[in-house]
Amino acid sequence: MSENRNQMLQLACGWICQQAEKLDVHLGNLEQMDDPEPIHQARVSCRRLRQGLMLLGMYIERDILEDWDKAIRRLLKKLGPARDLDVHILFVKEVLSGLGPEQKRLRPGLERLCFRLGQQRQAIQKKLLKTARRFQKKQILMNIRLQGEKLLSVLASGGTESGQVFVDHFMDCCRHQAQDMTTRETALADIEDCAGHHALRIAVKRFRYLLEIGNEITGGGLRQPLQTAKTYQTLLGELHDCDVWLVMLEEFESAEKQRMEAYCGSTRTFGRLRPGLKHLRQMRRECRRSLFEHICGFPGRQNLVSETMQMLKSLLRIGREVQDGSSTEI
Repeated sequence: MSENRNQMLQLACGWICQQAEKLDVHLGNLEQMDDPEPIHQARVSCRRLRQGLMLLGMYIERDILEDWDKAIRRLLKKLGPARDLDVHILFVKEVLSGLGPEQKRLRPGLERLCFRLGQQRQAIQKKLLKTARRFQKKQILMNIRLQGEKLLSVLASGGTESGQVFVDHFMDCCRHQAQDMTTRETALADIEDCAGHHALRIAVKRFRYLLEIGNEITGGGLRQPLQTAKTYQTLLGELHDCDVWLVMLEEFESAEKQRMEAYCGSTRTFGRLRPGLKHLRQMRRECRRSLFEHICGFPGRQNLVSETMQMLKSLLRIGREVQDGSSTEI
C-alpha cells in the first residue's frame, strides 16, 4: 500500500514537471500575436502549476515556494488581459462575419469596437513579453523541474514513505475546495449576483485542476467527474464573459464619446456606432439569461461533489494500480 501511494506521489511530481515544460514552450511562442493559443495555454499551465506546487508544499522550502508562486501570479496578471482581448476581438470578428447585407447599419459600431480592442491588444504586448522574459530569466521553471526530479529520485530509491502524507494532504485539499464550491453555489439563487457567480467560477476552476491531478494519480479514475467539472467551469466562464462584455460596452461608449468630444467638439457622430453596440449588448444579455438557465439545470452539477469525493475515497483507499503512461489529460 505504501509503495502504491508513493507511486501516486511520483505521478504527481511527473505531472508538475510536465506543466513546467509546457509553460516554457508556450512562453516561447507569445510573440505570435496572430495566434491566441499560446497565451491561453500559458495561462492554463500557470494555473495547473500553482495547484500542483500547493500539493507539494511540504517537500519544498516555504520561502522558495512563495517566490515561485509570486512570480507565477505576476505572469498570470499580464497574461489575463491579453487573453481576454484576444477572445473579445475574435468574438466581434465572428459577429461581423455573420452580418447580412440588411444589417450594414450595425457594422460601424462593431468595426470601431474591434479597432479599439486591437489597439489595446497591441499596446499591452510589449509589457507582456517583458514580463515573460523576466520570468524566464529567473529560471523558475528549470528549478521546479529540478526539485521535482530530485523528489522523484528519492521516491524511486525507496528512501521515503511520504506517499501516505501526500495522499492525505490531497484529500484535505479536495474536501476544502469541494466545500468552498458547494457554499458558493448559493449564488445561483440570484441571476443578478454577478460577483457570486464569478466567485463560484473560480471555486469550480480550482476544483477542476485538483481533479486533473487526481485523475493522473489514479490512472484515469476520475475521467468522468473531471469532464463534468470542466463543462461546469466552461459554462460559468461564458456567463462571466457576458458580464465582462456588458461592463466593457458601457466603458467603451463613454470613452468613445469623450474622444469624439475632444477631437470633434461634439458626439453627434456617435449615432452611427450606436446600432451595432446596442445589437451586441442585446446579444450578450440574451446569452447570459440562456447560460444561467442552463447552469441551474445542468444535471452534472447536482451530484458532482458527492460523487467525486466518494470516488476519490474509494480509489485512494483501495490503492488501485496505476500504470506508467496512463495520463488522461482533458
